[in-house]
Amino acid sequence: MVKTGPKGNHFEYQRETIVGLRRDRKSGRFYPVGKGSPSFGSDPPSAIHRFRLWQAEQGKQDPLEARSFHDDLIVNELDAESLAAINPDLLLGSPIVREVFRRYYSRLIYSNPKQAATELDCEPLALLANVENLKPPQPSKRLTELCDTYLDDKTLCPKEASNSRTWWDEFRKITGARVVTDLDRQSFKTYRKTIRDRQGDRSNIWVRCRFGKIKTIVNHALVEIELTDREKSILSDMALLKKPAKPAPKPVDISPKQMKAILSKSDVWDKALILLALNAAYTNIDCQRLEWDMVNFENGTIRLDRTKSIALTTEPLPRICSLWKRTIRALKAIKNGHANVFVSEQGKPAHIDTINDHFVQRCKKAKLGTHFTFKHLRKSALTAASNDPTVNDRQINLLAGHSAGIKEHYVVRRNVHLACEAIERYYFG
Repeated sequence: MVKTGPKGNHFEYQRETIVGLRRDRKSGRFYPVGKGSPSFGSDPPSAIHRFRLWQAEQGKQDPLEARSFHDDLIVNELDAESLAAINPDLLLGSPIVREVFRRYYSRLIYSNPKQAATELDCEPLALLANVENLKPPQPSKRLTELCDTYLDDKTLCPKEASNSRTWWDEFRKITGARVVTDLDRQSFKTYRKTIRDRQGDRSNIWVRCRFGKIKTIVNHALVEIELTDREKSILSDMALLKKPAKPAPKPVDISPKQMKAILSKSDVWDKALILLALNAAYTNIDCQRLEWDMVNFENGTIRLDRTKSIALTTEPLPRICSLWKRTIRALKAIKNGHANVFVSEQGKPAHIDTINDHFVQRCKKAKLGTHFTFKHLRKSALTAASNDPTVNDRQINLLAGHSAGIKEHYVVRRNVHLACEAIERYYFG
């Protein structure tokens, strides 16, 4: 896409600003700013190339620096005739000119070997005219094509799509590659080292995301794009992009002393919320979904089947909690006329963020900082049960809703009762 400058003294082409070149609106042809001649034609890539060579001839541009303005489009559009009007002495040794002539004669050898033999004064080339099915090799796939294909085939959110494009362009810039065959094993090593050097104080996630996305785009290309054996072999070197290992998890559990401090700063509603989450190893979503008809005060149980894993099972996972007496008293203290146990001031089920915010505020009042969130109640409860020698893994899994297979209410209750007792014993003695 071409964008002309506000005063007609430059235009933008493929994100490159070309200063000193203007485009005539009537004819569509390109001219140097301030002069009516010479004309550089109407094709943008060719015009850019001719303009740079004209600048070199005028002493305004080093011909060897023209390389920085050349890309595949320019080289593909040019042929030997486009250079006929330029002083040959000026072009001698220019890398872009060598590339143009190389591609011109590469095509000519396949299309007309006899003419190539005559122009290059190389008689053996004429023998290629007798070879059947003489076809030029397919050009290597452009790296931008690999990314474009991935983004076209995948449904990504705007943020991920933007990151994919940014990180892939970063990969191309670091390796200096334009096509697949420009890459080699050293290219992937260079990219790996550069990214790790740039990591600095950032988390390993910063590196993992980039390495992972590059490998994802390459893997997609290996499946969806027709590549040569050589290209596939080159891309297989992506295995060098090994993601940094994830750091060992550091569990953050709430101690009994901290729990008592939090409860001392809680009102009736918050106290019921916190005790229930700790007693039943609930998440804020579980508390939001909990309804009064799921609570059996007579038996001291709650049945809240876990539906999160329904895609992995034919039925929701049965999940029973054996309530402590202190939890039952706290729940009865907030009993309301709504279907849900925890409701907002507007009479709707409490939002999960509201539930979390309430807990964080209680932690702040207890002077425990902000590193605790509502999810730590569930983790702390399961840790407390796991550390108790009287509780086995089966009982913990049933309390957490991680295991299916037991359907009878009384069997589940018997299995989770010991786990619930262990949690209460740890926190309240």
